[in-house]
Amino acid sequence: MKLDRLLSIIILLLNRRRMQAKELAERFEVSLRTIYRDIEAINGAGIPIVTYQGTNGGIGVAEGYRLDRNVMTNDELAAIVTALRSTSTSYGNEQHLQLMEKINSVIPPAFSEEFRHMASRVMIDYSPWDGNERLRPKLQLLKEAIDNCRIVGFIYSNAEGMVSHRL
Repeated sequence: MKLDRLLSIIILLLNRRRMQAKELAERFEVSLRTIYRDIEAINGAGIPIVTYQGTNGGIGVAEGYRLDRNVMTNDELAAIVTALRSTSTSYGNEQHLQLMEKINSVIPPAFSEEFRHMASRVMIDYSPWDGNERLRPKLQLLKEAIDNCRIVGFIYSNAEGMVSHRL
C-alpha cells in the first residue's frame, strides 16, 4: 500500500542519515522509478529530501529537519493508524506494529483515550465510488454517520433487482 510505504520511507529516512534508492526499492519490493516517485511525493508534502552523490551517496532528509508532531492533527494520525491496522491483517509484519507504536507515542496522554477511539474506526474503501460526483455528498454522510456511531438506513438493490430496506 502506497501510504504505508510513504510513511515507512519517511520514518527510515528520519532515523537513518541516508539510504540508497536501490536499497529502498529492494526493501519495499518496488521499482527504482516507484521509489523516485515516492520521494517526489514526500518532498511535495513538505518534508525536505536531499540526494547525495558519490560512493556514500543516497537519499536523506535535510540536516536538522525533525517531523513536528503538530504537522498532523489527531484525526490525521488516527486515520493513518486505522489504515495501517487494515493492512496489517493482510501483511502482518513487524514494521506495521512499529509504525503504529511510533504514531501512538506522539499523542499527548490527555488525548490518548480519544485517539484510541478515533483509531479504532471502521475502515471502508470508498475508492470504487469516489470518482462519482453525485455520490460524494452521500459518501460524506456515511463517513459522518460512522464517525458519530449513527445508524444509517438505505434501500438496497441486489444484482437480481430485488429491493430491500437495510439498516
